[in-house]
Amino acid sequence: MKKVLIVVGVLIALAIILVVGFLIYAKLNSGDIAAPDDSDLALVIKDIPKEENSYYDLLSASQKLYWPEDKKDTLDKISNGEEWDEALVADILAKNKETLNLFDKTSQLSQFQDPDFVNVIKNSYYDPNAPAGNFYSSLRNLAKLESIEANSFFRKKDFKGAISGAIENMRIGNILENSQDGSPISYLIGMSIKKIGIANFGGIIEEAKSSKFNLAPFSGDLENLKVDEKSVAKNILKTSYQYDKVNLDATTREIKAVSLAGIYQEVLFSSKISDDSSKSVFYDFLTSPDLLGKSSFYYKPNETKKLVADNYRRDIRNIESGCINIVSEQGNSKGYNFPVKSIFIKNSVGKMLADMTDILHPTIFKKLCEENAEIDNLIYSIK
Repeated sequence: MKKVLIVVGVLIALAIILVVGFLIYAKLNSGDIAAPDDSDLALVIKDIPKEENSYYDLLSASQKLYWPEDKKDTLDKISNGEEWDEALVADILAKNKETLNLFDKTSQLSQFQDPDFVNVIKNSYYDPNAPAGNFYSSLRNLAKLESIEANSFFRKKDFKGAISGAIENMRIGNILENSQDGSPISYLIGMSIKKIGIANFGGIIEEAKSSKFNLAPFSGDLENLKVDEKSVAKNILKTSYQYDKVNLDATTREIKAVSLAGIYQEVLFSSKISDDSSKSVFYDFLTSPDLLGKSSFYYKPNETKKLVADNYRRDIRNIESGCINIVSEQGNSKGYNFPVKSIFIKNSVGKMLADMTDILHPTIFKKLCEENAEIDNLIYSIK
Protein backbone atom coordinates (compact mmCIF):
# COMPACT_ATOMS: atom_id res chain seq x y z
CA MET A 1 0.00 0.00 0.00
CA LYS A 2 2.86 2.30 0.89
CA LYS A 3 4.47 1.71 -2.52
CA VAL A 4 1.18 2.53 -4.25
CA LEU A 5 0.92 5.81 -2.39
CA ILE A 6 4.51 6.65 -3.30
CA VAL A 7 3.82 5.93 -6.98
CA VAL A 8 0.64 8.02 -6.90
CA GLY A 9 2.52 10.83 -5.19
CA VAL A 10 5.28 10.73 -7.79
CA LEU A 11 2.72 10.78 -10.63
CA ILE A 12 0.91 13.72 -9.10
CA ALA A 13 4.20 15.56 -8.64
CA LEU A 14 5.17 14.88 -12.26
CA ALA A 15 1.77 16.09 -13.44
CA ILE A 16 2.15 19.30 -11.44
CA ILE A 17 5.67 19.81 -12.80
CA LEU A 18 4.44 19.27 -16.38
CA VAL A 19 1.53 21.69 -15.97
CA VAL A 20 3.66 24.35 -14.28
CA GLY A 21 6.37 23.82 -16.90
CA PHE A 22 3.85 24.27 -19.68
CA LEU A 23 2.42 27.40 -18.07
CA ILE A 24 5.92 28.87 -17.85
CA TYR A 25 6.57 27.86 -21.49
CA ALA A 26 3.28 29.46 -22.56
CA LYS A 27 4.10 32.65 -20.68
CA LEU A 28 7.57 32.88 -22.20
CA ASN A 29 6.14 32.34 -25.69
CA SER A 30 3.14 34.63 -25.39
CA GLY A 31 4.67 37.50 -27.36
CA ASP A 32 3.82 38.37 -30.94
CA ILE A 33 6.02 39.43 -33.87
CA ALA A 34 6.05 42.97 -35.24
CA ALA A 35 3.31 43.89 -37.70
CA PRO A 36 4.29 42.24 -41.01
CA ASP A 37 5.14 44.29 -44.09
CA ASP A 38 2.47 43.44 -46.65
CA SER A 39 2.99 46.38 -48.99
CA ASP A 40 3.54 43.95 -51.87
CA LEU A 41 -0.09 42.85 -51.45
CA ALA A 42 -1.48 46.39 -51.42
CA LEU A 43 -4.38 47.08 -53.76
CA VAL A 44 -4.94 50.27 -55.72
CA ILE A 45 -8.64 50.89 -56.32
CA LYS A 46 -9.63 53.54 -58.83
CA ASP A 47 -12.94 55.28 -58.35
CA ILE A 48 -15.25 54.73 -61.33
CA PRO A 49 -17.75 57.45 -62.29
CA LYS A 50 -21.31 56.29 -61.63
CA GLU A 51 -22.31 56.60 -65.28
CA GLU A 52 -19.47 54.26 -66.31
CA ASN A 53 -20.08 51.73 -63.55
CA SER A 54 -22.25 48.79 -64.67
CA TYR A 55 -23.06 48.04 -61.02
CA TYR A 56 -25.93 50.54 -60.96
CA ASP A 57 -27.69 49.27 -64.10
CA LEU A 58 -27.29 45.68 -62.89
CA LEU A 59 -28.67 46.66 -59.49
CA SER A 60 -31.67 48.34 -61.16
CA ALA A 61 -32.20 45.33 -63.45
CA SER A 62 -32.05 42.93 -60.47
CA GLN A 63 -34.67 44.99 -58.65
CA LYS A 64 -37.02 44.98 -61.65
CA LEU A 65 -36.52 41.30 -62.44
CA TYR A 66 -39.70 39.20 -62.55
CA TRP A 67 -38.68 35.70 -61.52
CA PRO A 68 -41.53 33.87 -59.74
CA GLU A 69 -40.32 31.60 -56.95
CA ASP A 70 -42.84 28.88 -57.73
CA LYS A 71 -41.51 28.66 -61.30
CA LYS A 72 -37.84 28.85 -60.37
CA ASP A 73 -36.96 25.20 -61.04
CA THR A 74 -38.78 25.19 -64.37
CA LEU A 75 -37.09 28.43 -65.43
CA ASP A 76 -33.69 26.98 -64.54
CA LYS A 77 -34.37 23.99 -66.80
CA ILE A 78 -35.64 26.20 -69.62
CA SER A 79 -32.50 28.32 -69.30
CA ASN A 80 -30.35 25.17 -69.54
CA GLY A 81 -32.28 23.94 -72.56
CA GLU A 82 -33.60 20.89 -70.67
CA GLU A 83 -37.29 21.87 -70.99
CA TRP A 84 -39.47 24.28 -72.92
CA ASP A 85 -42.79 25.89 -71.99
CA GLU A 86 -43.83 28.37 -74.67
CA ALA A 87 -46.53 30.06 -72.58
CA LEU A 88 -44.23 30.51 -69.56
CA VAL A 89 -41.39 31.80 -71.75
CA ALA A 90 -43.69 34.32 -73.45
CA ASP A 91 -44.92 35.53 -70.04
CA ILE A 92 -41.42 35.83 -68.56
CA LEU A 93 -40.02 37.71 -71.57
CA ALA A 94 -43.02 40.05 -71.77
CA LYS A 95 -42.81 40.97 -68.07
CA ASN A 96 -39.06 41.50 -68.22
CA LYS A 97 -38.73 43.80 -71.24
CA GLU A 98 -37.37 46.68 -69.16
CA THR A 99 -35.09 44.30 -67.28
CA LEU A 100 -33.65 42.91 -70.51
CA ASN A 101 -33.11 46.44 -71.85
CA LEU A 102 -31.11 47.33 -68.73
CA PHE A 103 -29.12 44.12 -69.07
CA ASP A 104 -28.38 44.99 -72.71
CA LYS A 105 -27.27 48.46 -71.67
CA THR A 106 -24.98 47.00 -69.00
CA SER A 107 -23.17 44.83 -71.54
CA GLN A 108 -22.09 47.96 -73.41
CA LEU A 109 -20.16 49.24 -70.39
CA SER A 110 -16.71 47.94 -69.54
CA GLN A 111 -16.33 48.38 -65.78
CA PHE A 112 -17.93 47.06 -62.61
CA GLN A 113 -17.29 48.22 -59.05
CA ASP A 114 -19.41 47.28 -56.05
CA PRO A 115 -19.31 50.29 -53.67
CA ASP A 116 -20.01 48.07 -50.65
CA PHE A 117 -16.89 46.00 -51.29
CA VAL A 118 -14.81 49.09 -52.02
CA ASN A 119 -15.80 50.42 -48.60
CA VAL A 120 -14.47 47.24 -47.00
CA ILE A 121 -11.03 47.89 -48.48
CA LYS A 122 -10.95 51.65 -47.93
CA ASN A 123 -12.36 51.63 -44.41
CA SER A 124 -11.11 48.23 -43.24
CA TYR A 125 -14.63 47.46 -42.12
CA TYR A 126 -17.22 45.02 -43.39
CA ASP A 127 -20.88 45.95 -42.94
CA PRO A 128 -22.73 42.70 -42.23
CA ASN A 129 -25.99 44.41 -43.19
CA ALA A 130 -24.84 45.13 -46.76
CA PRO A 131 -27.32 43.35 -49.09
CA ALA A 132 -24.66 41.66 -51.23
CA GLY A 133 -26.13 38.17 -51.17
CA ASN A 134 -29.50 39.00 -52.72
CA PHE A 135 -27.96 41.21 -55.39
CA TYR A 136 -25.46 38.61 -56.59
CA SER A 137 -27.96 35.75 -56.59
CA SER A 138 -30.22 37.96 -58.72
CA LEU A 139 -27.38 38.47 -61.21
CA ARG A 140 -27.38 34.74 -61.94
CA ASN A 141 -31.13 34.91 -62.57
CA LEU A 142 -30.62 37.86 -64.93
CA ALA A 143 -28.16 35.73 -66.88
CA LYS A 144 -30.67 32.87 -66.95
CA LEU A 145 -33.30 35.30 -68.27
CA GLU A 146 -30.93 36.35 -71.06
CA SER A 147 -30.28 32.67 -71.76
CA ILE A 148 -34.03 31.99 -72.05
CA GLU A 149 -34.34 34.82 -74.58
CA ALA A 150 -31.35 33.41 -76.51
CA ASN A 151 -32.95 29.94 -76.49
CA SER A 152 -36.19 31.49 -77.75
CA PHE A 153 -34.34 33.05 -80.69
CA PHE A 154 -32.56 29.76 -81.33
CA ARG A 155 -35.83 27.79 -81.52
CA LYS A 156 -37.03 30.28 -84.14
CA LYS A 157 -33.73 29.76 -86.01
CA ASP A 158 -32.81 33.38 -85.38
CA PHE A 159 -29.15 32.48 -84.90
CA LYS A 160 -27.97 36.07 -84.83
CA GLY A 161 -30.31 36.89 -81.92
CA ALA A 162 -29.32 33.69 -80.10
CA ILE A 163 -25.61 34.41 -80.49
CA SER A 164 -26.08 38.02 -79.39
CA GLY A 165 -27.69 36.78 -76.16
CA ALA A 166 -24.89 34.28 -75.54
CA ILE A 167 -22.21 36.89 -76.14
CA GLU A 168 -24.04 39.37 -73.93
CA ASN A 169 -23.88 36.96 -70.98
CA MET A 170 -20.22 36.28 -71.68
CA ARG A 171 -19.48 39.99 -71.86
CA ILE A 172 -21.20 40.76 -68.55
CA GLY A 173 -19.41 37.81 -66.97
CA ASN A 174 -16.18 39.28 -68.29
CA ILE A 175 -16.95 42.69 -66.77
CA LEU A 176 -17.58 41.11 -63.37
CA GLU A 177 -14.39 39.02 -63.55
CA ASN A 178 -12.43 42.19 -64.26
CA SER A 179 -14.25 44.18 -61.56
CA GLN A 180 -12.41 47.12 -60.05
CA ASP A 181 -13.07 45.87 -56.53
CA GLY A 182 -11.71 42.45 -57.47
CA SER A 183 -13.89 40.77 -54.87
CA PRO A 184 -14.07 36.97 -54.90
CA ILE A 185 -17.87 37.06 -55.12
CA SER A 186 -17.79 39.31 -58.22
CA TYR A 187 -15.33 36.90 -59.82
CA LEU A 188 -17.35 33.79 -58.93
CA ILE A 189 -20.66 35.21 -60.15
CA GLY A 190 -18.95 36.58 -63.27
CA MET A 191 -17.49 33.17 -64.01
CA SER A 192 -20.86 31.43 -63.58
CA ILE A 193 -22.60 33.97 -65.85
CA LYS A 194 -19.88 33.59 -68.46
CA LYS A 195 -20.30 29.81 -68.37
CA ILE A 196 -24.00 30.25 -69.15
CA GLY A 197 -23.05 32.29 -72.23
CA ILE A 198 -20.38 29.79 -73.29
CA ALA A 199 -22.90 26.94 -73.01
CA ASN A 200 -25.46 28.91 -75.04
CA PHE A 201 -22.95 29.63 -77.79
CA GLY A 202 -21.74 26.03 -77.88
CA GLY A 203 -25.31 24.77 -78.24
CA ILE A 204 -25.93 26.95 -81.29
CA ILE A 205 -22.93 25.97 -83.41
CA GLU A 206 -24.00 22.63 -84.88
CA GLU A 207 -27.47 23.70 -86.04
CA ALA A 208 -26.24 27.10 -87.22
CA LYS A 209 -23.63 25.39 -89.39
CA SER A 210 -26.17 22.94 -90.80
CA SER A 211 -28.34 25.93 -91.72
CA LYS A 212 -25.35 27.55 -93.52
CA PHE A 213 -25.26 30.43 -91.05
CA ASN A 214 -21.84 32.10 -91.11
CA LEU A 215 -20.37 32.02 -87.61
CA ALA A 216 -16.84 33.08 -88.54
CA PRO A 217 -17.44 36.84 -87.99
CA PHE A 218 -18.03 36.16 -84.29
CA SER A 219 -14.53 34.83 -83.69
CA GLY A 220 -13.27 38.35 -82.98
CA ASP A 221 -15.98 38.89 -80.35
CA LEU A 222 -15.02 35.64 -78.68
CA GLU A 223 -11.32 36.48 -78.73
CA ASN A 224 -12.05 39.77 -76.94
CA LEU A 225 -13.91 37.90 -74.21
CA LYS A 226 -10.82 36.04 -73.02
CA VAL A 227 -9.33 37.40 -69.81
CA ASP A 228 -5.74 38.15 -68.88
CA GLU A 229 -5.50 35.21 -66.48
CA LYS A 230 -2.47 36.42 -64.54
CA SER A 231 -3.69 39.98 -64.08
CA VAL A 232 -7.21 38.99 -63.03
CA ALA A 233 -6.03 36.23 -60.69
CA LYS A 234 -3.48 38.51 -58.98
CA ASN A 235 -6.10 41.23 -58.54
CA ILE A 236 -8.56 38.76 -57.00
CA LEU A 237 -5.92 37.32 -54.67
CA LYS A 238 -4.75 40.73 -53.48
CA THR A 239 -8.31 41.84 -52.84
CA SER A 240 -9.15 38.61 -51.07
CA TYR A 241 -6.13 39.18 -48.83
CA GLN A 242 -7.43 42.63 -47.91
CA TYR A 243 -10.80 41.12 -46.94
CA ASP A 244 -9.04 38.48 -44.86
CA LYS A 245 -7.10 41.21 -43.05
CA VAL A 246 -10.37 42.94 -42.18
CA ASN A 247 -11.82 39.67 -40.91
CA LEU A 248 -8.67 38.87 -38.91
CA ASP A 249 -8.82 42.29 -37.26
CA ALA A 250 -12.44 41.62 -36.32
CA THR A 251 -11.46 38.18 -34.99
CA THR A 252 -8.67 39.73 -32.93
CA ARG A 253 -11.09 42.17 -31.34
CA GLU A 254 -13.47 39.34 -30.46
CA ILE A 255 -10.76 37.07 -29.08
CA LYS A 256 -9.29 39.82 -26.90
CA ALA A 257 -12.73 40.39 -25.44
CA VAL A 258 -13.14 36.84 -24.13
CA SER A 259 -11.20 34.50 -21.88
CA LEU A 260 -8.93 31.75 -23.15
CA ALA A 261 -11.50 29.20 -22.02
CA GLY A 262 -13.99 30.87 -24.36
CA ILE A 263 -11.52 30.65 -27.25
CA TYR A 264 -11.09 26.93 -26.76
CA GLN A 265 -14.80 26.37 -26.37
CA GLU A 266 -15.78 28.29 -29.52
CA VAL A 267 -12.75 27.87 -31.79
CA LEU A 268 -10.65 24.88 -30.88
CA PHE A 269 -13.32 22.52 -29.63
CA SER A 270 -16.00 23.91 -31.95
CA SER A 271 -18.85 21.41 -32.17
CA LYS A 272 -16.62 18.36 -31.85
CA ILE A 273 -17.33 17.91 -28.12
CA SER A 274 -20.99 17.36 -27.37
CA ASP A 275 -20.59 15.33 -24.21
CA ASP A 276 -19.90 17.58 -21.22
CA SER A 277 -18.10 14.72 -19.50
CA SER A 278 -15.40 14.94 -22.19
CA LYS A 279 -14.34 18.29 -20.78
CA SER A 280 -11.93 17.07 -18.16
CA VAL A 281 -10.70 18.80 -15.05
CA PHE A 282 -7.34 19.03 -16.85
CA TYR A 283 -9.02 21.00 -19.67
CA ASP A 284 -10.75 23.32 -17.22
CA PHE A 285 -7.48 23.82 -15.36
CA LEU A 286 -5.44 24.59 -18.48
CA THR A 287 -8.00 27.01 -19.86
CA SER A 288 -8.83 28.76 -16.64
CA PRO A 289 -9.00 32.54 -17.21
CA ASP A 290 -7.50 33.00 -13.77
CA LEU A 291 -4.37 31.11 -14.83
CA LEU A 292 -3.88 32.26 -18.39
CA GLY A 293 -6.24 35.22 -18.72
CA LYS A 294 -6.01 36.68 -22.21
CA SER A 295 -2.73 35.04 -23.11
CA SER A 296 -1.61 35.40 -26.72
CA PHE A 297 0.12 32.01 -26.69
CA TYR A 298 -2.76 30.53 -28.72
CA TYR A 299 -3.49 33.50 -30.94
CA LYS A 300 -0.89 35.94 -32.25
CA PRO A 301 -2.55 38.46 -34.59
CA ASN A 302 0.59 39.64 -36.40
CA GLU A 303 2.02 36.15 -36.78
CA THR A 304 -1.34 35.01 -38.16
CA LYS A 305 -1.40 37.86 -40.67
CA LYS A 306 2.06 36.85 -41.82
CA LEU A 307 0.93 33.24 -42.32
CA VAL A 308 -2.06 34.41 -44.37
CA ALA A 309 0.07 36.84 -46.39
CA ASP A 310 2.63 34.11 -47.13
CA ASN A 311 -0.17 31.85 -48.42
CA TYR A 312 -1.21 34.57 -50.86
CA ARG A 313 2.37 35.27 -51.91
CA ARG A 314 2.85 31.56 -52.65
CA ASP A 315 -0.24 31.47 -54.90
CA ILE A 316 0.76 34.67 -56.70
CA ARG A 317 4.18 33.12 -57.41
CA ASN A 318 2.50 30.01 -58.78
CA ILE A 319 0.54 32.14 -61.24
CA GLU A 320 3.80 33.07 -62.96
CA SER A 321 4.19 29.46 -64.12
CA GLY A 322 1.37 30.06 -66.62
CA CYS A 323 -1.63 27.97 -67.58
CA ILE A 324 0.43 25.06 -68.95
CA ASN A 325 2.20 24.41 -65.64
CA ILE A 326 -0.45 25.22 -63.08
CA VAL A 327 0.69 24.59 -59.55
CA SER A 328 -2.17 24.23 -57.09
CA GLU A 329 -0.75 24.07 -53.60
CA GLN A 330 -3.07 24.50 -50.70
CA GLY A 331 -2.43 24.99 -47.03
CA ASN A 332 -2.74 21.72 -45.19
CA SER A 333 -4.07 21.46 -41.68
CA LYS A 334 -1.16 20.36 -39.53
CA GLY A 335 -3.29 18.95 -36.75
CA TYR A 336 -4.34 22.30 -35.33
CA ASN A 337 -7.96 21.23 -35.48
CA PHE A 338 -7.28 18.49 -32.91
CA PRO A 339 -8.08 19.96 -29.48
CA VAL A 340 -5.48 18.06 -27.42
CA LYS A 341 -2.60 18.89 -29.79
CA SER A 342 -3.74 22.48 -30.11
CA ILE A 343 -3.37 23.05 -26.40
CA PHE A 344 0.41 22.68 -26.71
CA ILE A 345 1.00 24.53 -30.02
CA LYS A 346 1.88 28.19 -30.25
CA ASN A 347 -0.61 30.31 -32.21
CA SER A 348 -2.77 27.24 -32.81
CA VAL A 349 -5.89 29.40 -33.27
CA GLY A 350 -4.05 31.64 -35.74
CA LYS A 351 -2.74 28.66 -37.72
CA MET A 352 -6.23 27.25 -38.04
CA LEU A 353 -7.56 30.62 -39.20
CA ALA A 354 -4.76 30.85 -41.78
CA ASP A 355 -5.67 27.41 -43.11
CA MET A 356 -9.33 28.45 -43.34
CA THR A 357 -8.48 31.42 -45.59
CA ASP A 358 -6.58 29.13 -47.96
CA ILE A 359 -9.58 27.30 -49.43
CA LEU A 360 -10.64 29.17 -52.58
CA HIS A 361 -7.63 30.94 -54.05
CA PRO A 362 -5.50 27.98 -55.20
CA THR A 363 -8.22 27.22 -57.80
CA ILE A 364 -8.80 30.75 -59.10
CA PHE A 365 -6.07 30.80 -61.74
CA LYS A 366 -6.88 27.25 -62.84
CA LYS A 367 -10.53 28.17 -63.47
CA LEU A 368 -9.55 31.25 -65.50
CA CYS A 369 -7.24 29.13 -67.65
CA GLU A 370 -9.98 26.55 -68.23
CA GLU A 371 -12.44 29.28 -69.16
CA ASN A 372 -10.11 30.75 -71.79
CA ALA A 373 -9.56 27.23 -73.17
CA GLU A 374 -13.34 26.82 -73.56
CA ILE A 375 -13.50 30.06 -75.54
CA ASP A 376 -10.59 28.90 -77.72
CA ASN A 377 -12.56 25.74 -78.44
CA LEU A 378 -15.55 27.84 -79.53
CA ILE A 379 -13.34 29.90 -81.84
CA TYR A 380 -11.90 26.72 -83.35
CA SER A 381 -15.39 25.24 -83.80
CA ILE A 382 -16.78 28.15 -85.82
CA LYS A 383 -13.92 28.40 -88.31
